Amino acid sequence: MEKTNYVAKAKQLIARSAQTAALVIVPLATASSARAITTYSVLPTTNFTCVDIDSERSPADGSSGSCTSGAGVSPLGAPSGGTGVQGVSFFTTGTVSIGLVSGSAILQMIASGLLNQTLSVSVPLHYDFTLSNIVNTPIDSWNLEFDLGNSGSLTTYGSFNASGSGAGTFSGSGTLNLLSNPAAGSTLYVAATLTVVGNGQTGTIGISVPQGASFDFSSSVPEPATAGLLATGLGALALWFRRLRRS
Repeated sequence: MEKTNYVAKAKQLIARSAQTAALVIVPLATASSARAITTYSVLPTTNFTCVDIDSERSPADGSSGSCTSGAGVSPLGAPSGGTGVQGVSFFTTGTVSIGLVSGSAILQMIASGLLNQTLSVSVPLHYDFTLSNIVNTPIDSWNLEFDLGNSGSLTTYGSFNASGSGAGTFSGSGTLNLLSNPAAGSTLYVAATLTVVGNGQTGTIGISVPQGASFDFSSSVPEPATAGLLATGLGALALWFRRLRRS
């Protein structure tokens, strides 16, 4: 029997979800001149989807289902100092049950939207979730991947992986370093993909990602050197405006 590459299938899901979202995103209206200018990048929370790939469905070919009603995404607080990036948090509203026979089962959450300004800082990451054996004990290992990319060109700006084994509660942190800087106006997607590898025993697993302790693309501020350059640039801009008014 031909084995399904579930990790590759997860990548394909990201691509399809991102392309679909890119077609339905409507450009934001021009902000009022009275509105304060946002000086930090805001990661998207729109066009949210949650997909589970269940290896126990018939046929056991990695067919996918929707878990959107049992999951969500929310914005995190704005970065201190008003510069940097405002993050997002993916979570489930309960335990998502997925059948596992062999191969892998996947839970993927993704959001996409227009980036308000160029993202030029690394993104801190945090994860906290529970894997449980509901029927039998089919869990062997797991891998969690955070991705940030462009929905239009399908460019990947950065990714981060964490892994472990067995059932239990797992938490940790890391940093998503950018390979290139997403530009203002680009259609950005953020995705968290949890792949659970089976040990060959038929069973059902549960995945819980509680809100407040979840899959987080955390808010961050620029490095001191970057912040200094930004302050210098803003100061020069203010000086230019003052000279312009005098002339």
